[in-house]
Amino acid sequence: MIRGAEELRVKETDRIHSMVSGLNTIGGKAEEREDGCVIQGISEFQGGTISSFGDHRTAMSFLIAGLRSKSGVTVQDTDCIQTSYPNFEADLQSLTG
Repeated sequence: MIRGAEELRVKETDRIHSMVSGLNTIGGKAEEREDGCVIQGISEFQGGTISSFGDHRTAMSFLIAGLRSKSGVTVQDTDCIQTSYPNFEADLQSLTG
């Protein structure tokens, strides 16, 4: 359970919504709350296509989650990653082969 994080709703995007939406899309179990969310543990992500909502942290988080999913995760609108980590794709590639 994440509480007291209402400031995440007014960043580049509503990060609480983007993370809960993405987790549920790839087979997670998460529920939005006004000031955070409740996440239930699962053994494995199924995979799927999610929106980054234009947020670099959301995009990078789900690209990493895709490494542990059954069928991979596609993240739409990843140009936003350039904002904070221009070498993310190359570094991820070097770590995963």
